[in-house]
Parts: sequence; C-alpha cells; structure tokens
Amino acid sequence: MSNLLSNQKFIHSVSPRLVASNGHELPTEDLVYKNEPCWAYILHNIKNDMWYIGISTQHPDEYKTTSDNKELAMAFSRNEIKRYIIKTGYDLEQMKRYESDLINDTNAEHDPMSYNEGPGIVSKDVLREPNLNMMKDIADGILNERSLMGAKFYTIDLGNDKSIKKGKGYFLPDSKLNDLVKFQSRKVLINYDHVNDLAQYIDAANGNLKTLEEQTGQKLLVVILRDVLHEGRMVDLVIGGNHTLLAIEKSKYGFSLPICDIPKSLHGAWIKPELRGLSEYLNPISAIKKLETNEDDLIKTGVSFAHDYGPESDVIKNHLDNHGIVGKQRTRIRSNITKKYNEDKNKSSIPENFITYENADDVRIQQVKKDREDGKTYVSVLSSGKLSVGDVVQRAVEKIKNGKINYNKIHLIVYHPDPSAKKTFDDKWIKMIHAWDWFRDPQKCESLTYEEMPYQKEELK
Repeated sequence: MSNLLSNQKFIHSVSPRLVASNGHELPTEDLVYKNEPCWAYILHNIKNDMWYIGISTQHPDEYKTTSDNKELAMAFSRNEIKRYIIKTGYDLEQMKRYESDLINDTNAEHDPMSYNEGPGIVSKDVLREPNLNMMKDIADGILNERSLMGAKFYTIDLGNDKSIKKGKGYFLPDSKLNDLVKFQSRKVLINYDHVNDLAQYIDAANGNLKTLEEQTGQKLLVVILRDVLHEGRMVDLVIGGNHTLLAIEKSKYGFSLPICDIPKSLHGAWIKPELRGLSEYLNPISAIKKLETNEDDLIKTGVSFAHDYGPESDVIKNHLDNHGIVGKQRTRIRSNITKKYNEDKNKSSIPENFITYENADDVRIQQVKKDREDGKTYVSVLSSGKLSVGDVVQRAVEKIKNGKINYNKIHLIVYHPDPSAKKTFDDKWIKMIHAWDWFRDPQKCESLTYEEMPYQKEELK
C-alpha cells in the first residue's frame, strides 16, 4: 500500500458534515476505489471547512487536483486538505454530469466556502443521473417505518366512496379515488390473480388491516404522488400499491385505505427514472401473497435506463445492486438488457426503404424457397441477425454424407432483419461462404451457393 493510500485511510476515518451556504449538504462518505475509469471527490480544508468538488480519470495515487485556485494550492502546501472519494463509475460523461449537478446544487461557483470557480463542463445531451440510492432509502422508509419527511400517512374511511354488489366491492362513480392514475414499471401493469388473492386475505381478516398485518406480515399501503405531470396532464399518481388499491376496492369488508401522500413540494425535483426506480422498490415484501419485481421487469427498466444513460451506465449497476441481484442472474439480466437495447437501436435506425422480414415463414421467403427446390438442392433459410452459416452448412453436409438426403447441392437463402445484420453478413459471412465453396470437393457436393432476399425498396421519391 502506498503512503498516500495509508494516509487516506487515516484521514478519512471520520467523514465531516459539510454544508453549502444554501443549505445543501455535500456527500463525504469515502468510497473504496477499485480501478474504475473515473471518480468524483470532495477536497476538505480541515482548518476553515472550505471545500472543492472535482472529478478525475487518473489513479488516486497519482492525482491531487486540476484546479488552478491559488488558495487551494496553498492549502495543499500547508497539508490542510483531506480528500473524500464520493462516487466511482465507468461513464465519464455521466461523471461530468454528476459533478456539474453537485456544483449547481451547492451553488459552488459562487459560494464563499467553495474553491470551485466554474460550473463544470458537461454535454447538454447527457441526462442527470437518477439518485436510485435515495429512492431505495425512501422506499424502505415508507414500507418499514411509515416515515418520509414532508409526506403524510393516514387512513381513508371508504364508507362514502364504496358500495357492494354480489359480494364484491366497487368505488362509487363520484369517488375521487377513480381519478387516481396508476404508474408501475412492471411488464404487465395489473395482475388480477394477485388482486383477487389479496382481496380474499382482506376479507378473511374482516377488513381489519392491522389484524392482517399481525397474522401474516402483509403491510398494505397506497403511495400517491400529488400533482404530477404525467403523459401531458396533471394527475395524482399511484406510484406504489396499485394492487392494494384494487384489492381493497374489490374486497367486501375492506373499508380502510392506508395512504402515503407525497406532495409536489417533495417530489417535484424527482426525474422519471427515479420514479421508475421508486416504483420497483415499493413492491411490498410479504409473508403471504406477494408480487415481486421479476426479471422481465428488471430488464424493462434496465433497457429504459440504457436508452437514457447508455448500456454500461452506473445507473443500471446501481439499480441491480439495490435489488440484490448477483451472480449468474445478474449476468443474465445484464446480457438481456444489452441485447434488447441493441435490438431497439437497430430498429430505430432502419431506413424507410429497408425491406424487413419478421421470420423465415414470410410468404415472400417461402415462395423463393419453393422456387429453388428442384429435388437435388438442399435449400436452407436463415436470418443474418441470427446467422449460423457454419451450423447450416455442417448439417447439410452431414445429411448428404450419411445419405439421409439425396442432394448434391447446397443453397442458402439469407434475409436481413436490419441494416446492421446486413453489414455483418457483407463483412464476415460472404467471405466465409466463398471460402467453403472454394474448399468443397466437387465430386461430393456440386455447388455451395447463396442468395439474399431483397432488402431495399425502390428509391423513395
């Protein structure tokens, strides 16, 4: 261990509470650097409590600061500066965004207690990274402690909002509860089997939610964001407890609705990715019937984050960490996120005049296949997006060799799902097919040929 790291361990043993003049508290938790490509830090003057926000791509052992602030340099010379690594990551643009946001939040450029003399440099196209750890803490506080500063926790008596018909409850037409809009990150918004099961548990407890919780551990709560701009209109948005809301409505004996009310003054600064994260973290963990976030939900959210922040973003890593996803499951989910993200990108880049085929069963492809089958030619259809030319040729050769088919020719019909797949075919597989054709024994296989399905419409006018 270098002298610098040893020194860091000593001076970072206690994190100070640094607060900007505008009241914004600076992060000072000292993280362990694990050779990430970029990192953010706070420099703290232990004599006068001045501070500096910065980022770097150099190893911490080899870096102090790029700031030209004279006072900061003098403080370094007097051994008055302690450094705290406050964030590590893999995306430099996102790290720049983080630095710029923190400088802006603390008004560091103009704060007399700050050494920062500029706003930081960040691309306008880079979105602010969501604070998913904050969302996880908020969700845990709501679910476990029924606590969130600025929010209200109360119970609504549904006597004037609900009626019963044929043993099932329903909200009356004039109930304001009908106006609530549901937000959820699940692949399927509502699982009605889960709603029915939950309603039965409520009725089994005669609608007494306290008894239900004591007997089963099931904590029911509806979390509402008030006055949210959602899909172009101002609404009251149910961010957690959609199934609880419907189950209490449907139950015969459920006339108490527990609410966590979050005003706009509290959630107004939260961005949509934070809402998506919060929605997932609010999934109730229960001793009885539960509907947890599944892999499809995590992949859906991960793809959304990938489009906003990039497929290798720390946001995705952070989100999976908050869900406790590790090992093979984590690898599988990350792989699926990247795959779906690339598919989306490819689809969005397809020009208008590009001819697409859903699969090999396309009637246009099948007609070409039928035309090429002459009783002597093994004809195979394959997509360049899932191209395994080697496997196709190998299977054909094996069948011919073993006498399973009486063919002496191999013909491949290739269709392209997108321009990227077409390029891969052009760059890689055409050469390979020609190489196999050159190497084949003409006494055993008369020809190895291929053709591409049309992939471009006539030039658009």
